[in-house]
Amino acid sequence: PQPLLDELRQRLLEPPACTPHCADVSRLELAATPDQLRLIMRVHAAADTAIPLPSTLETWRPGRILLNNQPVKRLSRDERGALWMVVPQGVHRVKMIGSPGNSDEIRLSFPIRPHVGTYAGVGWQARGFEADGTMDATISLIRTATGGLARPAIPKTDIGAYFQVIRTLH
Repeated sequence: PQPLLDELRQRLLEPPACTPHCADVSRLELAATPDQLRLIMRVHAAADTAIPLPSTLETWRPGRILLNNQPVKRLSRDERGALWMVVPQGVHRVKMIGSPGNSDEIRLSFPIRPHVGTYAGVGWQARGFEADGTMDATISLIRTATGGLARPAIPKTDIGAYFQVIRTLH
């Protein structure tokens, strides 16, 4: 009967009880060298959800994004240019790797601020990490020396579009 179908549709389409806080980042490990930035985040998701990633169009874009050591296939950009990825329910390791390009300063904003963060780097000074392991919502990396080396250009990254197709058959 139609009332039962309507009820089932409503139950199927209702968002999880944790919405909008279904994901959290417990830990960040940031490593920087003159030719590479690497972010490793431990993400906890209470339900299948999309999370915003820390990247900027102006100064740094990741060349590779891995979820549990597998390439991420579902990425999207919103109207402000923020990069989003789908994370299944559970605890996961998200790894982002990319070239710093020609920038002397890179600002990484974390829409979901990690609870604990660590930094290890050569050729970069990091601001935003506290002595007790906590960190600010924005981390600044400032290049300390070029060493006379030419800096590589920011590589272009092809990120496939994510689409949702809904079909109604009569």
